[in-house]
Amino acid sequence: MINNTADGDTLVMLKGSPTDPNAAVIHNSQLRALTPLYESGARVMGYENWTQGWDPAIARRSMDQALTQLNYNVQGVVSSNDGDAGAAMEEQGKGGYSSCLRSGLYGSGAAADVAWQTHPMWLAPA
Repeated sequence: MINNTADGDTLVMLKGSPTDPNAAVIHNSQLRALTPLYESGARVMGYENWTQGWDPAIARRSMDQALTQLNYNVQGVVSSNDGDAGAAMEEQGKGGYSSCLRSGLYGSGAAADVAWQTHPMWLAPA
């Protein structure tokens, strides 16, 4: 995401479930990489929201809100899992808007076969 977006690009962060301790770990890891860019103005945090229960329907609604608030000025979506990244993509597609990068954290081999994510990350088994 960092290497494939440009200075001034706007990102949306779809965080995981606020009741899952793993969501905070994932989000904090994302922030370690992105905060310096946000603080310097190299990237803009356009919208962020937690996704209760990792529910793709909530992620889809959040993406709709983000696109509306940002007037579709979104160049990247940082999602904490593959299901929510897929929901974001579906919401973008409803309005005919799909030209932005998406990332998600895979938790299964089947999820790795999904072709719509531009920046997939694999969660290694414990």
